[in-house]
Amino acid sequence: MPTSRTDTLEQCRIMPAPASGPPTSKKSWRAPLIILLALVAGLLFALAHHVMGKRLNGKPVDDISVPQAWISRISTALAFAVKVTLAISVGTAYVQHQWLIFQRQSFMTEDVDALTSVLGNALSFTGSVVWFRHPLLTLMALISWSVCTPQSITTPCYRILT
Repeated sequence: MPTSRTDTLEQCRIMPAPASGPPTSKKSWRAPLIILLALVAGLLFALAHHVMGKRLNGKPVDDISVPQAWISRISTALAFAVKVTLAISVGTAYVQHQWLIFQRQSFMTEDVDALTSVLGNALSFTGSVVWFRHPLLTLMALISWSVCTPQSITTPCYRILT
């Protein structure tokens, strides 16, 4: 039974788990590999989208052998692939750094909630001041929310006289 406000606050604090046994030197390459591969894939998708847009931008629709509907579908698919792969890369890096911080420090329950929910809820930025103490996590969360889809192409507009 808590006897003071300090005791109540201590019950809400989540402490890092004590080390059990000797530290292991075996590190997993799975997360860094996912981060790197997703980043490279995102950059390649962005490059493909850029090259396609550069080649088609300003050309009349009649001069292109591929139907306009398919160009739009391919462009949308590439833009979506850019957004997804970059979000995977940043999200994985965020979670890895988040767990590293959780292992080293103790946090209030509301701070853990804010840190773990921010990738799916941007309003989590407003509920806690933990973001000021962890600028790298803040930066990665902001980058995750700011990943936007690439710009679309334009075609010239011709007046058809009848």
